[in-house]
Amino acid sequence: MIRIAAKIHGDAVAMMRKADGEIRKAMLTAIKVEAFQLRKQASADIRQDKLHLPPITELQYKNGRKQRKKKKRAPLKTFSKWVRYKVNPSELKAHIGFILENPDARWRAQVIERYQRASRIYYDAGLIKKLHKRGIHIRKGTTSAVVPARDVVGAMMNITARDSGANITKNFHRKLKGERI
Repeated sequence: MIRIAAKIHGDAVAMMRKADGEIRKAMLTAIKVEAFQLRKQASADIRQDKLHLPPITELQYKNGRKQRKKKKRAPLKTFSKWVRYKVNPSELKAHIGFILENPDARWRAQVIERYQRASRIYYDAGLIKKLHKRGIHIRKGTTSAVVPARDVVGAMMNITARDSGANITKNFHRKLKGERI
């Protein structure tokens, strides 16, 4: 009798461990799917200017070329390529944003940091001359300009992460049913 109980108990423990592994795997898959969707949405929002950031002035993006039309341009559009996601399987967490994937990309963090906080550009005679050659004319007596702060990360997360909890739950249940996500 004791052997049978031990055998049944051993099978139950093995089944519970197997079920626990399947549940963990389903949750991890649901988190990965949602992290990818959030990354994709954040990139699209930056590209389409849905973050409503202050516009970039001519001084910041005119490179000496004559521009035919002043069309509205999404500020920080190039940042959309830098949005990444990383899933930590041991903690069942995902990080979405401007993640450094290697040490060589540290300059990206510095650029984003600079745009996160407001800064001031001071004009000296040499800079005014350079800008004049590029076709950007500064009014006499102007000594500086303010570059507005742009809360890129905060704006991105406010827009994209609204329904993420519900989406993870839905994907988790779908994965447990055996559906392909």
